[in-house]
Amino acid sequence: MKPDYLTSFKLDVDYRKLEPVKEGKRRWRFITTRGVRLHRRGLSDRIIFYHDKTGKVWARHDLLGLYIEEGYAWNGCSPKRWVWPFGWVGTVDFECTLLASLCHDVHYQFARTEHFPLHKSDVDLMFYHTIAMSGEPDIASVYHAAVNKYGKWSERVANGEFSTLVLS
Repeated sequence: MKPDYLTSFKLDVDYRKLEPVKEGKRRWRFITTRGVRLHRRGLSDRIIFYHDKTGKVWARHDLLGLYIEEGYAWNGCSPKRWVWPFGWVGTVDFECTLLASLCHDVHYQFARTEHFPLHKSDVDLMFYHTIAMSGEPDIASVYHAAVNKYGKWSERVANGEFSTLVLS
């Protein structure tokens, strides 16, 4: 599952770093500052919205690929934790891994939904290609091996909780 092409993904334009000491969001490291799209035609022939318990839509699969809403927070490449007084400790985030980690986190978060159209191997391969297309095939290979082996994939649920099928 290779993206058709990558959109630019720049600090302070598409995302910003959260300041754990000031903002108290030690669980997350980054937040989108506007909607972000990973272009992949043929990803789904359906339009599927992914939402939280309150009904807030955070992402959708549509005919152009994956779209992630402004305000979605993620932790970059996992695992990592905020450890006072050292800061973030764990997997290193490179500029080339940020878009891939965002899309990977969204996919893994909503993989349990009834309408989710992809398999773990598809999502992990998209992660690999997104990093490789960013110009770092060696990092892509190492990080892909890690998510392929250690990524926690959940079984789908029978109800439509957290996803809504709009068009099939």
